[in-house]
Amino acid sequence: MVNVAFKVLLWLDNYFERCFAVVFSIVMFVSLFLQVVFRYVLRLPLPWTEEIAVICFILSIYFGAVVAIKRDQHIRIEILTHKLAEKPKLIIRIVANILFIVFCIIISIGLFGLMQTLMRTNSVTAVTRFPRVYIFACLPLCMFLMSIRLIQDIVKSVIKFIALVKKEQS
Repeated sequence: MVNVAFKVLLWLDNYFERCFAVVFSIVMFVSLFLQVVFRYVLRLPLPWTEEIAVICFILSIYFGAVVAIKRDQHIRIEILTHKLAEKPKLIIRIVANILFIVFCIIISIGLFGLMQTLMRTNSVTAVTRFPRVYIFACLPLCMFLMSIRLIQDIVKSVIKFIALVKKEQS
């Protein structure tokens, strides 16, 4: 049972955000394809396809950002750290990740305020009448997932840093 739980957790660690990013991207492309076919071939434009495509585009970007953090492929300015030794690099990486987590928290606080307003006003999208609060709820979720991935990176960096310190002391 423990082995199965471990495998599930390992799968979630590797593929959770990626699955959402891929699904939203596929839905976006299918929606845009339908729009082109119906508008230009059949001359019957579908009004909902553009709205779905925009929503899926935004959500695929945010889930993709989580994947980029997990893979350590997000944008960083490395001109300062490129020439440094390993220990100072790790310290800067840890501090940068902490600042990124603070940024995620600040953005999430603002998003929660926006979500309360959307719930209070029962705001819906123009064409599909889908409640906007559900769309915006994905954004703090992504910020939370980014923070988890950043914490994982901090732990790895701290372990590397401790190993370097021990290596220097021996």
